[in-house]
Amino acid sequence: MLTNIYLCFTTINLANHNYGNTMQIIKYLQNRIYFTIVMIVGLSLFSTAVPSQIFSKSLKKAILSKIGKESAKQAGKTTAKRATANNVHLAEMTALKKQLTSLDRQTMDQIERHYGSYISKSVMRNARSTPTSFYDAKSYGEYLLRVHPSISSAERKQMLGHSFNNKTYANQNHIELPQTVVHERFHQLSNRQYFEKGGERLSEGTTEYLTTKIYPGLHLKDIPAVYPREKKVVEMIALRIGDKRLAKAYFQGDMISLERSLDAQLGKGSFKAVTKAMELKQFDTAENILKYGLP
Repeated sequence: MLTNIYLCFTTINLANHNYGNTMQIIKYLQNRIYFTIVMIVGLSLFSTAVPSQIFSKSLKKAILSKIGKESAKQAGKTTAKRATANNVHLAEMTALKKQLTSLDRQTMDQIERHYGSYISKSVMRNARSTPTSFYDAKSYGEYLLRVHPSISSAERKQMLGHSFNNKTYANQNHIELPQTVVHERFHQLSNRQYFEKGGERLSEGTTEYLTTKIYPGLHLKDIPAVYPREKKVVEMIALRIGDKRLAKAYFQGDMISLERSLDAQLGKGSFKAVTKAMELKQFDTAENILKYGLP
């Protein structure tokens, strides 16, 4: 089709020009043939990656303006630049998607390796069948506004990821992405009873504490805590009751065993007093109870 257009274009121009000699005609044909070669090569190389409208606009502009040799060169360069930019963007997005998928899968592998004995097979299977959904910063903000309109604008800007309805979501445009994926995957696998009976602060602190156990397997080092005070309290709880009992409560909802163990060591009502202080962000009070027991 391009050749037909070119021949028509050449025929029209030959008819409309009065050339004085054969050399002028040859020069004219050389310019037009050069243009055709550039466009055909450009089409053959980039047609699979560049939208057709780019070529149609370039071709229309070339024909209407009766471009010469130098203009044809520039048109070819412009088309190639556009194609290259599209190809680079596509390659970058493909590589990013591959890396994110790998990170998510490795996270689940490490969680199962360390805590699989506390997590039911059905829960683990369902979690693996629903990969983390990654959004760029703008799309993630729009998603939060659409699905969770009650979250304030300031909170949306600070959120890096979340778990909702047994699915995990993450903003892929920040440096804390690896630990965010790990953190939200733990939330997804945790038992709802742990949050409901222990409170948000205990849940976040325990999630933070447990995630650090799998960081080495993901080659993550020197990761600062997002909830440092909550994590410190949970570390003190773990020293009292042990990691196994803590993991069992977190993944299976066995809060009775956790509460009885703390109360037996620190006095009846100690567990509730600690979690209440944590919810009020009175972390010093919670730490003192875990050190010395109830007054």
